[in-house]
Amino acid sequence: MSSSNKQSSLFQEIERAENVLERTLQKLFDIHNVLKPVESELFVDDFSSNGTLTPGAVRGIVCAPTGLIKGDPINFVLNQATGKGLNLPSMIKYADRSESPETCDAIMKIIESQVVRSPVSFIFNLRWSQLHIMNDKENTIIMGMRYRTGRLEDIEKFSNRLEKLGLQVLRDEGEFGGGLLTFRIMRYAQNLDNVMVLELTLSQSLAENSEKVIEILEATSFL
Repeated sequence: MSSSNKQSSLFQEIERAENVLERTLQKLFDIHNVLKPVESELFVDDFSSNGTLTPGAVRGIVCAPTGLIKGDPINFVLNQATGKGLNLPSMIKYADRSESPETCDAIMKIIESQVVRSPVSFIFNLRWSQLHIMNDKENTIIMGMRYRTGRLEDIEKFSNRLEKLGLQVLRDEGEFGGGLLTFRIMRYAQNLDNVMVLELTLSQSLAENSEKVIEILEATSFL
């Protein structure tokens, strides 16, 4: 075989290999597209086994990112409130303080399915934090105003109601203005009819006061 024939044969082999590789990559891409929604559904199933949704009597939803972390004050309070016939909103409890995008995706699907079944008047994200010493001496609650929806007059009424419980109510558009989950909820609620969305951050002393936290949850019944 001449040198030119060998080169021609080699080029043909390379071309065939490239065609096979291209078809293989296309098949892998197609498989990925098929499995992607399945993976998403599996994640929601996994969340349902690691996170919990407790339906409530109030037309609203409260998300608790530390609600399933053992030893966490919010976990302790919500466990105490369970099964006592209290007038509480639906609770989505999970164990992801950092609110990863995957967790937010799963929570949003749960929120959307709940709203389809029964319209809500509010969706809150309930967190706690070690605040400045001067603020943590009080039963302090911070309303995040960076990512929020709802009429300002309704937010003011809710704030006044919390103050009547003996709480120090602060408002913040910075560090406690709202995180990824609250942002996602806000974007979703903008297409709903007057749903109040807020991130509520409790001081550590307040989060450890079970009676007061339950009073806060019950105070949502007028919304």
